[in-house]
Amino acid sequence: NPKRPQLAVIKKNKRIETLKQWLEKTHTPLKDLPALIIDDECDQSSINTNYGKKDDEGYDLDPSATNGRIRDLLALLPKCVYVGFTATPFANVLIDASVEEDLYPRDFIATLPEPPGYFGPRKLFGLGMDPSDFSPHEKQKPLLAVIKNISEDDASEIDLALESGNGAPTILANALLTFVLSSCARLARGQGREHFSMLVHPSQKTEPHEIFSKVISDELELLKGAAARPSKFPNIMQKAKDEWEKFRRITKDQEDAELPDYSFDKIWKFAKELTGSIEIKVLNMHSEASLDYTGIPKRYVVVGGNRLSRGLTLEGLSVSVFTRSTNTYDTLLQMGRWFGFRPKYYDLTRIYVSREMEELFADLARVEEDLRSDLKKYAQQQNPPTPLDLMPRIRRHPTMAITSKMKMGAGRPISISFENTSQQTVAFPIDKKDLLRKNIDAAHAFIGGLPKTPKSASEEGIHIWKDVPSAMVLEFIKEYEFSPDARVVNRQNLEGYISRLNKIGELTSWDIVLPRGNPKQDVHPWTKDIVTRKIERAPVTSRSIRILSSPGDKKAWLEMTGRDPVDPTRGCLMLYLVDRNSGKDKGLNFFENPANAEDILGLVMIFPESESHETIEYVSQ
Repeated sequence: NPKRPQLAVIKKNKRIETLKQWLEKTHTPLKDLPALIIDDECDQSSINTNYGKKDDEGYDLDPSATNGRIRDLLALLPKCVYVGFTATPFANVLIDASVEEDLYPRDFIATLPEPPGYFGPRKLFGLGMDPSDFSPHEKQKPLLAVIKNISEDDASEIDLALESGNGAPTILANALLTFVLSSCARLARGQGREHFSMLVHPSQKTEPHEIFSKVISDELELLKGAAARPSKFPNIMQKAKDEWEKFRRITKDQEDAELPDYSFDKIWKFAKELTGSIEIKVLNMHSEASLDYTGIPKRYVVVGGNRLSRGLTLEGLSVSVFTRSTNTYDTLLQMGRWFGFRPKYYDLTRIYVSREMEELFADLARVEEDLRSDLKKYAQQQNPPTPLDLMPRIRRHPTMAITSKMKMGAGRPISISFENTSQQTVAFPIDKKDLLRKNIDAAHAFIGGLPKTPKSASEEGIHIWKDVPSAMVLEFIKEYEFSPDARVVNRQNLEGYISRLNKIGELTSWDIVLPRGNPKQDVHPWTKDIVTRKIERAPVTSRSIRILSSPGDKKAWLEMTGRDPVDPTRGCLMLYLVDRNSGKDKGLNFFENPANAEDILGLVMIFPESESHETIEYVSQ
């Protein structure tokens, strides 16, 4: 009955065929039946993984099962809207748009903004702050330092534990203790009616799950003893107190009235009750256990593999231990069970991952930001193009695939220009003091060799040299030591791009800018007559920051020079000096050894539009 809407919730399997058969039996003409189909996790199962494959006789294979069923359902309903929904749309935008019956988003793509209180990749691993937050005139948001690295020694200890099952690896024992402390603090904050969860993902394989469950259970017994008889476990108690002080530092840094700061005694009084209520659950393809977040509040430590990798919500997740890695964008994002809302306890969360995985997440945060920015073209113009008119593009990563080979669809490597972008160094050779010093020396020589007196807003800057020859900029780039982690903004890409444009008369003239920096930081002399202030950028990993530039500096450059930002003959190079002690007051350090500390020179390059469209590599259709 078209006057009485019906709702059907169906798994993406043969149930789609059942729905289709039911619809075919209705007496109502389907042309009169409006339908809305929402495909949740539309990059999972819905993609035609048979695309481009041939049978033994050279004919195209039929679409993969679920993709074919969805196509049939849409064909059955002439008056239908299909909406795909996913956090990882990489595979969807690579569907072959020329196959009309497939599920390419040809009419629109909308990106949903992150709602208040949501913690996603950019806040935890990457570009979590708005650029304006780095302006010296505005209060900077404190970094949420909840990422804990699993070192190579930790990983070796984990492997040994998997082989022997004798005792909890140090990193796992620490994680369990932080879960107990975090949960006790939540109880002290009056969140006793909420569920608390901890995630442990040691491997895709199921055998290690039982081993880890056993060692966690043994470690939990020790904590139960310490909670009941603190004087009998002085080492555990001292460790717990030390760890709690680390929690308190992060809480204080947030300056959030909703995050009360309690003493150790205030929270530890809940430890006996808490440790006695914790259940250890093993979730994998062979286990019969399930999570039941109904009834009384649950305190779960969940050990598992692929069942934890997509879609499953762990209520009240505060501590995660994740040793598994991946090599695709979409799988990496979906593995992040810790993304979501943590009301009034986001400061009590901890994520244990390898440094490599942390840096992949930081890289992916920038890839996602780049894709989101690209997708805005479908909404922020007077007559916006559709995805069919102008295909989306996804930046390539040198070590990760965008999605699995079966889901790449019509995706092919393409080259996209640096034009009309701001490129900046966010990774640095932190472990080599001599290279950091070399960069500063190179900058001093470069500034000292500029041919004219700069235009300056004040004694401390902003200082601007106009019409500097491109050859001088290229020479400086050759002297500058980029980080090995700089996959896009590196010497090879920048030097090659500028040199090719110079040959056709573009980027031949540059403005060199020394922003005035942060008034609260120390003065730095570039020459005997030119000084600015340093800036502060807290590390997001041991070798990288979130973002270098401040948008006010670009605005000041354009206002002081009257430049046309689309003039293809002119580029802009800004030099920033990051204070070596950045983040130190928040317990964050670029340098483990103070003797190796050195200020860090960062570069921002602003490229105009180009008539040549010189390129870097992306993937699109």
